[in-house]
Amino acid sequence: MLVLVPCGRVEEKKNQDWRAMQSPARQAVFQRLGEFGMTDLESHLKFEVSYTPHSWIKMYNLTKGAAFGSVSHNFLQVGYLRPQNRHPHYENLYFVGGSTRPGNGLPLALISANLTSERIFKEVAIPEQRRKLSFVSAKFVLEAELVE
Repeated sequence: MLVLVPCGRVEEKKNQDWRAMQSPARQAVFQRLGEFGMTDLESHLKFEVSYTPHSWIKMYNLTKGAAFGSVSHNFLQVGYLRPQNRHPHYENLYFVGGSTRPGNGLPLALISANLTSERIFKEVAIPEQRRKLSFVSAKFVLEAELVE
């Protein structure tokens, strides 16, 4: 079983004690699961792994430990208002992932990669036939990884 507890990101100007927040969050999860009938789940645990934003920084070098993108979750950071996938000043610098369009999370990060690659293909005039081959091979790799 995997339980994801949404949390903030590392803010250097704030005093954030992520380890101290883990125990109350863990208890809240067991309490909520108990409301759904899983009252003795904790007694059946064989092992447990818990991550904080600092874990994400250390393991994956994620900006501010934000697993779903480093921009804020407010109205000015949704959809079209998110940062574009091309740098405004450096024409050959592109971005993909959860902190650019269309948004955060694995499905949207993959769409971001597809949109950015299509933009690059068009801007450097890669023929349509080669574009489809590139996308098909990327899709095959993704499907192969998901099956395993």
